[in-house]
Amino acid sequence: MNKEVERSEGSTNVELQLRQLALVDRIIGLESEIAALKSNANTEELLASLRSTTTWRIGSLVLAPILWTRRIPHSIRGRARGK
Repeated sequence: MNKEVERSEGSTNVELQLRQLALVDRIIGLESEIAALKSNANTEELLASLRSTTTWRIGSLVLAPILWTRRIPHSIRGRARGK
């Protein structure tokens, strides 16, 4: 009878340790996910501040015609050339 009690206590300890390891693993994963989300938020803020600079705005104005011609489908460009 004592051996059965020892076995059940031993298996309970193992199950408890496995559960604790699973919870620790989950916590580490969640901390990693939080760090990634913070990094994305910082990147978006940095990009927004960059786009509000004078240099970015002037560059956008200078490059606008080039970007516009890239957006025209090839079929329209072909018709404009007389093909």
